[in-house]
Amino acid sequence: MHRRYVCPAKYCRVCPVGTSCTTSKTKGRSIRRSEHEELIEAHRAFMETAEAKALCKLRGQIAERIYADLKEHRQLRRFRRRGLVRCRTELGLNVLVHNLKEITCLPRPERHPVAQAPQPP
Repeated sequence: MHRRYVCPAKYCRVCPVGTSCTTSKTKGRSIRRSEHEELIEAHRAFMETAEAKALCKLRGQIAERIYADLKEHRQLRRFRRRGLVRCRTELGLNVLVHNLKEITCLPRPERHPVAQAPQPP
C-alpha cells in the first residue's frame, strides 16, 4: 500500500527551494511512499556492500544460467500459448525438462555387490 503526501501549491510558491523540488506551480508537490519504504531503503543499502555484490555474482553463476538455458536452448523467449493457465503449463513443462536433464547428469553412486547371506549347514 502506498501513501501519497501532498503539499498545497500555496506553500510551494513561497518556499525558497520550491523551484528545485517541484515543477508544477499550480499543483504543488506530492510524494508517494510505501509502508515498507524503510525495508526497501535498507535493502538498497545492503545491495551496495561487497557481501551483497559477491552474493549476486554467485547467483549469476547458478540461477541465471538456468534462465539463459531456457531462453537460448528451449526457445522460451515468448510463450507459444495464450492464457495464464496454458503459459504456466508451458513453463512448468520446460522446468520439468530442465530438472530431468540435471538429474541425468548427476554422478551415479557405485553399486556394491549384494552380500550373500550365509547358507545354513
